[in-house]
Amino acid sequence: YFYGYYDEGLYIDDVEISGVYSQKPLIERPMFTSKPELMSNMVVKTTEYFVYTVTTFDANNDLVNISCNNCPQWLQIDTITKGISKISGKPVTEGFYDITINASDGQYTSTQSFTINAHAVETYKFNRMWPVLQRPWYFSLEGISIDSKDNIYIADSLNHRILKYNINGQLLKAWGKYGSENGEFDRPYNLAIGPDDYVYVVDTGNDRVQVFDSEGNFINKWGGENQYIEGCFRFAIAIAVDSEGYVYVGDHDACKILKFTSDGEYITSWGNLGFDDADGTFLNLLDIAVDRE
Repeated sequence: YFYGYYDEGLYIDDVEISGVYSQKPLIERPMFTSKPELMSNMVVKTTEYFVYTVTTFDANNDLVNISCNNCPQWLQIDTITKGISKISGKPVTEGFYDITINASDGQYTSTQSFTINAHAVETYKFNRMWPVLQRPWYFSLEGISIDSKDNIYIADSLNHRILKYNINGQLLKAWGKYGSENGEFDRPYNLAIGPDDYVYVVDTGNDRVQVFDSEGNFINKWGGENQYIEGCFRFAIAIAVDSEGYVYVGDHDACKILKFTSDGEYITSWGNLGFDDADGTFLNLLDIAVDRE
């Protein structure tokens, strides 16, 4: 498999290999001694090419010529020295390219086939930023989430408030101030949107979760500062809500994940402090996410 990015906006996703050889005596025909190698962890710069160095062996020490039956125009073959050639190029369009190369000594031929899967790379362009100068600027933006109507919610932590924008950056709602009463915050560090578009806020400094509707009306709260009591926190910092409404809170200092119902009923928790790669341990837990399952 080959992975890499190209300055034409395409990258090689994978290379599948198969070999077909002419039915000649093994000692008489040339042999491929190379194949595309797995390089799934390699990141190729946009100025680099897809490169496959082909090496061959011929028992009779004959000169082996490398050719291609159906190579696209962007793929070139260059002979480096006897028994070594290079296939390289940059794909100009996305798609599957079935490549068959031949190794011939003038009498016998062996073939090697592989498929290049080239995909277009997604590019992103700057669209807009907000707030504009007429709006108060953020003070330590820590969390962001989007509801089913594409409204954007931001935890403006050191301003102790939640901001709601539409997709064009228009401020729709702001709520919260410093304090510990319902609807007040002490450094809200993160937030998540539930399937009902309720807003679940980790009110970090108050060691609790607060729940609001999409208009900022207070609905519920739970938690408290005591890591040794089920459902309470030591330093809650991360939050996520799955498709069924279950709420997951990441506790940075207690090094664990806590699971609740959408009403705040404690279900379970897991994790503890770990300084190595032991399963189920955390160190410096900062965020959490759930998949579609």
